Amino acid sequence: MSKSIVHNSITDIEAAKEKACMAARKVLEEKHAHGLPINPRHIAETYGIKVSAELLDEGIISVLVANKDRAAIGFNRRCSLTRQNFTIAHSLGHFIMHVPRNRSPSIYVEYDYNISDAPIAEMESNTFAMELLIPKKALDSYLQTFNVRYNNTEQLQKAADQFGIDLPLLITRMIDCKYEPY
Repeated sequence: MSKSIVHNSITDIEAAKEKACMAARKVLEEKHAHGLPINPRHIAETYGIKVSAELLDEGIISVLVANKDRAAIGFNRRCSLTRQNFTIAHSLGHFIMHVPRNRSPSIYVEYDYNISDAPIAEMESNTFAMELLIPKKALDSYLQTFNVRYNNTEQLQKAADQFGIDLPLLITRMIDCKYEPY
């Protein structure tokens, strides 16, 4: 993956996000026994992916190595648990959507960078991870049931905790789902 800025059309970005959401929903339907928070490590392991905490160089969040139908995800153990969960879900997104089966080895390295600068494959994996960890239907239900407001940090933090994510990711997901601040 290049760290350079990539410009994509709005149509390409929206199509990539929809593709990623559909892939995540399929994974949840097939591999997840309902309930929150969602455990991406467990889901990855159901695909036979070895998941392990590693001491990675600064700036590297994770590495996915896949060869045919075998794969391993190494995530930076210095990251918070919520970041680790997102990272595993992100790498699983690459495995599901981008790793060609029965082909030569593939390697994906996730760097710590600004997501607005991401190539399409990274946007897809970020969207996959958000839909996997914070399914839109579950988020809709939670926000409505508990009448969560953007200006109530305590409510937002409780929601983030319920989904097993950090507060900035919850807010990003709410914006991505086009929730109106009130």
